[in-house]
Amino acid sequence: MFRYSLLLLLSILYSSFFLQAQEMNPDSISVLEEIIIGNDTFPVVKVDQVQVVERKFDSNLDEMRYYRFRRKVYKVYPYAQMAKEILAEIDEEKKNSKKKRHFKKYRKDKEDALREKFEEELKKLTVTEGQILVKLINRETGNSCYRLIKELKNGFTAWLWQKVAKRYGYDLRDEYITDAPENFDLEFVIAEIEGTLSQFYGKRK
Repeated sequence: MFRYSLLLLLSILYSSFFLQAQEMNPDSISVLEEIIIGNDTFPVVKVDQVQVVERKFDSNLDEMRYYRFRRKVYKVYPYAQMAKEILAEIDEEKKNSKKKRHFKKYRKDKEDALREKFEEELKKLTVTEGQILVKLINRETGNSCYRLIKELKNGFTAWLWQKVAKRYGYDLRDEYITDAPENFDLEFVIAEIEGTLSQFYGKRK
């Protein structure tokens, strides 16, 4: 059930992006590629060459848990990047938009289209994958999911999904703290994906 809140957030962001694509010069925007694996469609985000560093673990169980977590981060990372890019476009569009009524109508149409396209993929996310995605969206956008939903929809919608999220152990109001001990593994995997492990280790010395 809570996965629908993630779908809602991403659909709002994605639909707004398509609105801008219709109104802006195609050369001024970047369109995300997609890859189809089986019956699933995933957004593709191009990043620099991935750095892989061997890590030492206290036990085989710790190692197994880490690599399971790592796979989940790799899975949801593109969605967070999509949110980041689209939010940047939305901020720019808000500065130039003069017709809110047309914006809302078009956004609703695209939201419905995205729900049809990505609903099944997001419904398949596990609880842990959903938690990671919430953290990544917060990290990449600088805003909590609660705040994003409130700004892009309304306060009632944000409150409603916060209530649902609480039932599944989430808190959409949580702010992401990069240096928090509980986020060490997530930051490590992100640095691996983005090819910034040397900077990561430099900051933590």
